Order: sequence, then structure tokens, then C-alpha cells
Amino acid sequence: MGLIRIIREWTNVGLIKAIKDCIDLKKELQAMEKDFEEKQKRYLPMTAEEMAALSDEELLIAATTRTNHQAACNDEEDDFQRLNEHQKVLYAIDTFEINVTAQDGGLCDFFVYPDGVAPYISDCLGTIGAEAHKKLFDDFVTKNRIDLTDLSAFESTRHDDAARERLKMKYPFTAFDRAYAALPPLATLLTAYIKDHIDSF
Repeated sequence: MGLIRIIREWTNVGLIKAIKDCIDLKKELQAMEKDFEEKQKRYLPMTAEEMAALSDEELLIAATTRTNHQAACNDEEDDFQRLNEHQKVLYAIDTFEINVTAQDGGLCDFFVYPDGVAPYISDCLGTIGAEAHKKLFDDFVTKNRIDLTDLSAFESTRHDDAARERLKMKYPFTAFDRAYAALPPLATLLTAYIKDHIDSF
């Protein structure tokens, strides 16, 4: 009888924790959605002159918000292809950075979720003057014979953790991720690029 009571208590504690975790996650998602909506409300109506008056940090956030909104505004077209030349550079690098620099991400995750921009990353990095980042990426792709126009072998592992782990063992992703993390952040170069083409954002 005592053992049954203990098991019930453990089960209840686990259930309560799971419920609490779900509530916390819901609150976090709601906060993220509210933050996203506030950013859109603030940045979408801005003129180029108003954008130029922002701090560097806020300018990068504003340009990214506006570019992502533009990419998502027409479901009938490819997100990337509907952007202008300068927006494409920001969108591609932002997509790349989100995956590569994420705490649990890395280059492998970018290849799994390339969002159609993988073939353009090298040129975009070169465009903003990120030569060290470009060389690191180009060397990895060349040495490992990665076809950036066909990443189906990576994309097929989206719902297969075991298969993705095998890919991570096959390619030197860890070495790339460490080398990339040691390079300077791209925010300064991206912000300078945005300033040079402020009318495009």
C-alpha cells in the first residue's frame, strides 16, 4: 500500500511538472507573438529617413522585420525570389545565421532547413565583405562535395533524429561550427550593408 502511494505521488509530480512546462511554453510563445506584432506595428510603416535615424542594433532588427514581412506577403511565390536584390542578401544571411549560430543548431541544421537560400550564401557573404565566413563555408562545401542545389539527403532527416546524427558523424560539422563561432559576428557588416542600401529596405 505504501509503495502504491509513493508511485502515485511520483506520477502526480511528473504530471504537474509537465502541465507547468506546457503553460510556461504557451506563455513564452504568446510573448514572442506579441513582440513580433509590436515590431511589425513599429517598423513596417517607417520611411527610409526614419529607418536611417535608428541605432545600429534597432536598424538591423527593423530591416530584418520588414524583409521577412515582404517575403511572407504573397503565398503564391517563393519567399526568397519575391525580394529585391538587397533584401535577398539580408534574408539569406539571416536564415543562415539563425541555424548556424543557434545553441542547438549548426551548419547541419541549415542544410536540413535551407529555406531555398543555400546556393546563394557564398555570394551573399562576399557581398557584405564577410570574406573569412565565406572562405570557411566555401571550403566546407568543396571539401565535402556538398551540392547546394540538392540538399534532399539533409532535408529528409527533418523528422528522423537518428538519420541526422549519422549525417553529423559523416561530415565535420562540429569543426565547422566551432570555427564559425570563433569568427566576428556579422551584425556590423550587415548593418553597414543596410545603411548603404537603406532605400531598399
